[in-house]
Amino acid sequence: MPEAFTTQTFPPETLDSFRQVAKTTRHENAWNEALSTLPDPTTNDPFSALIDISAKSHAVELDEKTLEALAYEYDDLRRNSGLSVEGQDEDTTIDHIVLIDLFLEQKGLSKPANQNTLRSKAERVQRRAKALAESKSFTGKTRGIGLAALATLGVLGGGVVAIPAIRDALTQVDMSKVPEIEAKKAPEFLKLFISEANKKRLDRAKYDSEFFHRVDPELNRNRLNIVLHERGQDHNPSLIAPIEFDSITILSYNSESNKFDIITFDDIRAPEIEKQHQDKNPGTRSISRAYREGGFDLMRETLEDASGLVIDYQVSMNDQFIVDMVNDMMKGVTVNIPFRLNTSGNYINGKTILPQRLEPGPVNLKGERAVAFIKNQPTNEDFRKPEKSRDRRRILFIKAFTDQLSKGFQAKGKNIDWFFQTNAFKSALNADFDLKTYVIDNLDSTLKKQGVDPVKEAPEVGEQIFVADQDIGDGGVRHAFRLTNGDIMFPDREKSVIQDLELNVPLSGNANPNSPDLVNDYWQSLRQFLKDKLHPLGINIIFTEDK
Repeated sequence: MPEAFTTQTFPPETLDSFRQVAKTTRHENAWNEALSTLPDPTTNDPFSALIDISAKSHAVELDEKTLEALAYEYDDLRRNSGLSVEGQDEDTTIDHIVLIDLFLEQKGLSKPANQNTLRSKAERVQRRAKALAESKSFTGKTRGIGLAALATLGVLGGGVVAIPAIRDALTQVDMSKVPEIEAKKAPEFLKLFISEANKKRLDRAKYDSEFFHRVDPELNRNRLNIVLHERGQDHNPSLIAPIEFDSITILSYNSESNKFDIITFDDIRAPEIEKQHQDKNPGTRSISRAYREGGFDLMRETLEDASGLVIDYQVSMNDQFIVDMVNDMMKGVTVNIPFRLNTSGNYINGKTILPQRLEPGPVNLKGERAVAFIKNQPTNEDFRKPEKSRDRRRILFIKAFTDQLSKGFQAKGKNIDWFFQTNAFKSALNADFDLKTYVIDNLDSTLKKQGVDPVKEAPEVGEQIFVADQDIGDGGVRHAFRLTNGDIMFPDREKSVIQDLELNVPLSGNANPNSPDLVNDYWQSLRQFLKDKLHPLGINIIFTEDK
């Protein structure tokens, strides 16, 4: 690589956006079809050739240096987005003809798409095919293009062919249906999250053909959703070594009421995750495993299917990060514990946490004791008391944490800033957005503004929903042992496909984990349950926890 060009890094949200768009272009043989449009399909620099031809289709001539710089940037973008196939350098199903056109549009080198409709992809491919038939390649050789290549590009006899790479573009998208978040009562710190979430929703509506299928526009209007995922280790009395433990919580901020609704999930069967392992390791999977099994993409897809909420942002943190955050940033979190509690021991990064005994009343929980309160199992006589379950305690802790942070934001500002500058880029914390921009820089800006402007009223905690069988939670699902003859999943229970009968499944007996439309045929009863619980206006933020 020439010295003038160095490998580029991109913000997580840029890579995520590229990845989401790329997935909508997938179709069989896409890479070979792209190569077939080149004057020399064996070239060792196909992206330069594809970029040059795409630019010419927009009547843009690129000099050699600019072309080379764009090719390196595009190559770094696709590599860093993690779309390559195992054992290969290239995912052969990605349509780079369409992606490069969009890439050049973002660079201001092509005509931007109409903001109200999405017929643009088809138009772009038509322009490109015309240019290919008439232009010279970047090597200066006269281009010729055959009938097969024209058909590949979607143009045959002047008509547009709805091949998979462009079929989504032929559907008119009414952008007015995209659920917008208005800042309204939102505190200063959340305004950046809100404005950028609105942009992301517009992009997803344009480029993700499943967006309106997965999310409920009415439910998401004026809601910002962030996923918190805690990952770590858990104690199993029947095993010597610790096991993996994950938990997911959604913070859904309602900008009209200025309240955070807290939604946490028990172990619920998630077919989206099971489909990732059909060939190698079949079996049921819990929704809490989404991040561990497929990263932020799979977690977003699964949670949007299950809840109808737009997953605007996602954060994954391990136990040690929570210990450090409680100690260094918060100086402890005071929780008003409504009961006497005895818990078993557990683990943090392989280190044993001793059993805990807590008395009723306000308790300042620090470090490992806070993590123990969140995830240690109650012992013996407390084990079957739903109000003492670790999921209920997690909600208690998050409520206390959120209240304490909101009301002491100004005073704790410097602590928060220092903590994130110290910890934001450690492996203990992962996010699908740029932590420096959204947290560190945003926090600095917020504190300066609040030094001049009056501080708005701090957000409060609204609904607190634990999605679990009604014996231990608020309902919305049921334990698998409640499946009865006639339910679609009853044979899975009888044949031990579902081995853990306390795994939750949707309430509907017609819930079908094998349907190609999981939103309507599997998750519908849970989606309706959550919609009935939540106010129809607000912002959704989801936090997932893997332990």
